[in-house]
Amino acid sequence: MIALFGLGNPGERYQHTPHNAGFLFADALAEQWSGEHSWTFARRYTADIIKTTLHNMDVLLAKPQTFMNESGKSVAAALNFFHLQPNDIVVIHDDVDLPLGEVRMQFDRGSAGHKGVESIFTALGTREFYRLRIGVVPASSTILDTQTFVTHPLNAEDLALLSVSVQSAAQSFADLLGVQSLAEIQNVVHTQKSSL
Repeated sequence: MIALFGLGNPGERYQHTPHNAGFLFADALAEQWSGEHSWTFARRYTADIIKTTLHNMDVLLAKPQTFMNESGKSVAAALNFFHLQPNDIVVIHDDVDLPLGEVRMQFDRGSAGHKGVESIFTALGTREFYRLRIGVVPASSTILDTQTFVTHPLNAEDLALLSVSVQSAAQSFADLLGVQSLAEIQNVVHTQKSSL
């Protein structure tokens, strides 16, 4: 089994914020499996989840409902329950170091100050897991305060651009999942710079 964790903050207030890019990506992946699956809340690890099988591989898709800064609690509980190793997971999150619409995948790298990622580092005691970083900074934006930027809604135009790029990347990721290993998918992401 592999597990995919889209990070974000629960609640309508945060729905269209840059910090919820991970939720947006998870929802886009779920759409790829529509008709067969729907989100259910798993109290055991405080997350909305979908479980499916792709190319004979079990996949857990999860959106932790713990709020961003405590994402590690949900991720660690799920890994413990399913007896997974950190290198069996992909954490999907916003990244203010990437331009809007750009996607990167990496393994065993620092958090660059992302509080959700830092929470997972602390909870798992390692950073040896995959991360799918989604760029959220519009070309016209200058970020003076990261916390304010990531927790306030994007304007309609930027949100539409983010949604289109996430939909495209999620489609590509879904096509590769189960066909290629996570390490191979990572190489694809780095070959195609603008999206998966």
